[in-house]
Amino acid sequence: ALPPPWEPFKPDPEVEALIDEGAVAPVTGMANVGNTCFLNVVVQCLFHGPLWHYMQRGLPRHKPPAEHEQGCGEPDCVICELNELVRMYANPGARKWIAPRSVVRKTLSACAGIGVDFGRMHDSHEFAIAGIINRLLNANLRGAPEASGSDEYDCLECQTLQHHLFGALYASVVTCESCGHQTGRMQRDANGFTLALTGRTPETPETGLRAWVRGAAQRVGERVGVVEGTSESV
Repeated sequence: ALPPPWEPFKPDPEVEALIDEGAVAPVTGMANVGNTCFLNVVVQCLFHGPLWHYMQRGLPRHKPPAEHEQGCGEPDCVICELNELVRMYANPGARKWIAPRSVVRKTLSACAGIGVDFGRMHDSHEFAIAGIINRLLNANLRGAPEASGSDEYDCLECQTLQHHLFGALYASVVTCESCGHQTGRMQRDANGFTLALTGRTPETPETGLRAWVRGAAQRVGERVGVVEGTSESV
């Protein structure tokens, strides 16, 4: 059967409500199946965010993971790879961890063109962008109208699930210390940028990124019974 025609992505009110309520994915461990720590980290981060809830409903032109065992028929489809991982992740059995060798090999084989090889260590951030998020964008644009230029392509990209979850406008303002003049710029769709993680002082209580990292680690630790109370390190 032919896949359904391409349509612009529209946020699902029920899924967005789950996200706003703080609904979480199950906590399942992932075994290292050959220097795959970088991949495990990315998958854990993605599955404990909004992507997990959208995948439960079925990503664009795909059925939900439980109904999508045969795949879509497209070669190297990252959505089918993620669906396979979701099925395993959601049903780990009594041991509470998975060793997804076959799907990991499939994913890394599809990423060979960007220099990712099975059995070798790689940078997690680079893999997240090139190996997952950019491939997810390509999958979300499969079947979309042909763009005649960069502006039309940008418009199409803004109508995808990938942009809804990961797209952004990165605003930066530089202030001259001498005259106080400010120069600002906007960078569209900043998939990766640097945030300073400054030390704590009596005048600067712990907020922002440092507090979020500690809070997230604390919640996961409490759920799996590893830690109690407040951790003193990031």
